[in-house]
Amino acid sequence: MARLMTTDQGLGLVDADGDNLTLLTLGVRDLGEAFERGLTAQDIAAAPTRERLSMSQVRVLPPVVRPSKIWALGLAYASHVGEMGRQQDAEPFFFLKAPSSLLGAGQPIVLPRVAPDHVDYEGEVALVIGRPASHIAPEQAWSHVAGVTILNDVSARDIQGGQHVAGARPNTSMAKSFDTFTPCGPCLATLDEFASPDDIELTTFVNGEQRQHSRTSTLIWPVAELLSFLSARTTLEPGDIVSTGTPAGVGHAEGRYLKPGDWITIRVTGVGELTNPVTEAIGSRR
Repeated sequence: MARLMTTDQGLGLVDADGDNLTLLTLGVRDLGEAFERGLTAQDIAAAPTRERLSMSQVRVLPPVVRPSKIWALGLAYASHVGEMGRQQDAEPFFFLKAPSSLLGAGQPIVLPRVAPDHVDYEGEVALVIGRPASHIAPEQAWSHVAGVTILNDVSARDIQGGQHVAGARPNTSMAKSFDTFTPCGPCLATLDEFASPDDIELTTFVNGEQRQHSRTSTLIWPVAELLSFLSARTTLEPGDIVSTGTPAGVGHAEGRYLKPGDWITIRVTGVGELTNPVTEAIGSRR
């Protein structure tokens, strides 16, 4: 059982208390590079140790700093489909997020100058691919997963819906790919951290108020089916991130958008908590 973390001082093994970590001796920059070299999460956890530090002594980075792909799922839970006033899709709807939008735990989400007023959060359970997956069957899917992490699929809803400029087209990937719009982490939990990887609990808080709560067992499509679907269309490579979608409770449903000074915490049982504050871009005029 292990929770692995990428930091500015190297990879670390998070202690059970979550307040400290033990640095590992591995010549890689992040977990993604380790997986690309063929190491498993178990190999990494068994690496020689260096020193034990408190979390306050390191800067936490996303578990994978620059994956080749970030695939995210839209309208994954029936509860979210309903609150958005949509019909359930006939098949999973995946979109790409730019790897440059990744952000570590504790770092600020920056409201973009060009679209600061309708920015929303989406708490999600995300998977990191450990070994290549192409045309895999659902029963093979979990064997290609290195572990589970947390992802906040931050979205500029006006750009997503094409409402920021008259005559603009809806643009999902652009709306979700601004710099800092993909907080991820704080760590990667191996699958044995969960009683069942098909039933993971997710809760999202904004300024301490609970906004979302669900379990991945209520996904419209089970995780194994989602990975099989994706792998039939694109090869999933070591370090790739697949985010499994968000349940009901997003701000857009009630017009409760993020503003400077807000902070979002997403809790996933077995992984921990991903917390990020919200700030406006330097020089913005609101």
